[in-house]
Amino acid sequence: PDVIHCHGWMTALAPLYIKKAYKDEPSFRDAKVVFSVYEDDFKGTFNNDFASKLMLKGINKKDVATLKDPVDYATMAMLCFTKAAGITFLGNPRTECVEHVNEDVMNYARQSGKLVLDYQAPDALADACNSFYDQVWEAEQK
Repeated sequence: PDVIHCHGWMTALAPLYIKKAYKDEPSFRDAKVVFSVYEDDFKGTFNNDFASKLMLKGINKKDVATLKDPVDYATMAMLCFTKAAGITFLGNPRTECVEHVNEDVMNYARQSGKLVLDYQAPDALADACNSFYDQVWEAEQK
């Protein structure tokens, strides 16, 4: 694939694995990763040994250094942003806003230097995402 679009916190580890553990796999070697943030944050935390459980061939402690205890929603999103080429805020299509997206996560994304696509109305989403994929692809080629 040219672009792999990960949706929501449940996919937050995919960019790490794609870009580090599977970086030499022909299927993923040149793929760009986009991550979409929703209003799906959780209030709990993961076990203190969470970061150590992520270690696979190709992943080292430096790759998970942002996972400070306790590992929570914001920490997971920030780890994802380090490996994603682009970030989208899709929010809630029913309310047509991102007012309930974690503010710390939004601020971190905007300051990350990554390409960001803000909320798009449902009728404009497909075209906006396609244009965004082109921007991500072109930016990574430079």
